[in-house]
Amino acid sequence: MKLEERYKDRLYPWGLFILALGLRLFFLAQISGRPYFEVLLLDAEAYDARAREILGGAWLGSGVFYQDPLYPYFLALIYKIFGPVLAPVRLIQSILGSVNTVLVYYLGRFLGGRRVGLLAGLLYLAYGLLLYYDGLIGKDGPGLVLVDAALLAIFTASSRKGRAAWFLAGAALGLAALTRGNLLLLVPLFAVWILLAAGTGLAGRAARAALFIAGFALAVSPVTVRNWVVGHDLVLLTSQAGQNFYIGNNPRASGFFENPDRIRLNPRYEEQDFRQEALRLTGRREMKASELSSFWMKRGLNYARDNPGRTLRLLGIKTAMFFNDFEIPDNYNYYFARQETGLLGLLRLSFGLVAPLGLVGLLTLWPDRRRFFLPALFIVGYLLSIVPFHMASRYRLPAVPLLICTASVMLWWLYDKFRARDWAAAAKALVPIALLLVFCHWPFYSKGRTFDAPYTALGIASAEAGDHEKAIGYFRRALNINPDFAPARYNLGNVYLELDKHDLAEAEFIRAVKIDPHFTSAWLNLGNLYIMTGRLIRAEEVFKEALRHLPRAATAYMGLGLSYHLRGRYGQAREAFERALEIDPRLAAARYNLACALAQSGLPDQAWPHLISAAGQDPKLRRQAPDDEDLRPLGSPAEIRRRLETR
Repeated sequence: MKLEERYKDRLYPWGLFILALGLRLFFLAQISGRPYFEVLLLDAEAYDARAREILGGAWLGSGVFYQDPLYPYFLALIYKIFGPVLAPVRLIQSILGSVNTVLVYYLGRFLGGRRVGLLAGLLYLAYGLLLYYDGLIGKDGPGLVLVDAALLAIFTASSRKGRAAWFLAGAALGLAALTRGNLLLLVPLFAVWILLAAGTGLAGRAARAALFIAGFALAVSPVTVRNWVVGHDLVLLTSQAGQNFYIGNNPRASGFFENPDRIRLNPRYEEQDFRQEALRLTGRREMKASELSSFWMKRGLNYARDNPGRTLRLLGIKTAMFFNDFEIPDNYNYYFARQETGLLGLLRLSFGLVAPLGLVGLLTLWPDRRRFFLPALFIVGYLLSIVPFHMASRYRLPAVPLLICTASVMLWWLYDKFRARDWAAAAKALVPIALLLVFCHWPFYSKGRTFDAPYTALGIASAEAGDHEKAIGYFRRALNINPDFAPARYNLGNVYLELDKHDLAEAEFIRAVKIDPHFTSAWLNLGNLYIMTGRLIRAEEVFKEALRHLPRAATAYMGLGLSYHLRGRYGQAREAFERALEIDPRLAAARYNLACALAQSGLPDQAWPHLISAAGQDPKLRRQAPDDEDLRPLGSPAEIRRRLETR
């Protein structure tokens, strides 16, 4: 290799890394202190909570993994080293994102040489969405590095004669699957390609395929073993495949991340809601995680079978939106973030341009079957692992770097054709590119193009910081955009409740449950408001109405029991608390309130076991019990304290 070539081999990767890191550090400076990026929403909040549990010693957690498991451990490690603050997390993710720019360079180089790799790296820098996800708290940025590392390992293994490279490639894909379980589908696809690829004899190809699968299995085996030991269930990675399929294939499905009947799509409640609804529908008392996933998968498949026309239409919408330029919001809204930061406004390269160039560019690789089939298998396989389920912007993110690489192949191919004045060949490529550009920019989907959710998130952050006036202003801005946005109504009601403006809070909670009758928290806060203001009969009516819409809502039964208890109807209170505990035995407050109702009913021997159990579950209840007048039939404060402390 010439000296100049060696120089380029070092200059290009390092140059791309430095540019990428500089952009990311500038982006971090821009978002520093901005409330929208500081507040943890939905998945980000769940990852943070799980990381703190891990730091607290709950390394294995409880039950089978529902969410992809790797990111919370990554987060916990950073918290362990630097403390539970977000700035080091964002910095480390930005460094990883910069490393990924280099990986993209090498992916492009494999597909078309050094110049394609360099252009791919530069296009990666101009794709603002990638920088954006590196700055968010979530698995998407770090997960993308693992996906691209796995792709590079597969590409590298395909060009080597040794077998060990395939084992490493499988292990790399396994690590990536710990952040995106849908990558499981790629294992059989790549294994079949290895078996069918030209080259050595069948025995050699079979050995390579076996090593690839073995590497993958080894990488994911700690999670599988952990699920068996902790959850007593054979689940390879996570137990949410069936639930995710049902989200995209049910009577209320639109093809996007929208809640099915009686399911709250919030990490705090989602898993439990799916469980409770499955138990209600089957009449069973318990189901394993794998059984739950199978139940919802079967239910989604049955819906698809019984509604073929609507299912095909949903598949069409989801396929169109997979390739559409619009970035469908999920946890955070990219367009709102772009409005908040100048840098994202400058880095405007988007999927609507990359996808047409990348898809046509992929076809130009056809003469070299290896360079064609490997990226084609990934793109098709990844598409098949997403589209039957439901769509959001971040779900298609792993396809972006590879499409950037094939788009770079296309751009250089066009450049060569133009230089050679081969206008006919160039036109043959430009026509499908133009058609795909129209398709990718067609406005198939309008929902989510407004900022009601981001303003609500800012309102929540302001309320948590104690700035109620600013919070009200944000919620009002959200409602000016969308008066029927139930989360804004609910959170505005919470602010009014804190300000003791009970009439205003009541009005907002009522509007919220009218908009969304399955909004459990709004029902609970409305009922609790009536209890707080002494309107116990009205509270009872509210909790009964909530249970009509949400028959498995344990907290609604607890509220109903409390309204009975305060009216001295202890028998009905006991029944309500017992029903709450049938649904959710872990509800310590319901167990404590049952002990109170039993004590007031003259049944101290039955009350004590529930009180002891509740106090063991929640230290706050242990401290509260001695001074609770409802527990006075059980003894003096000193006696109750002594008996609880001996447990």
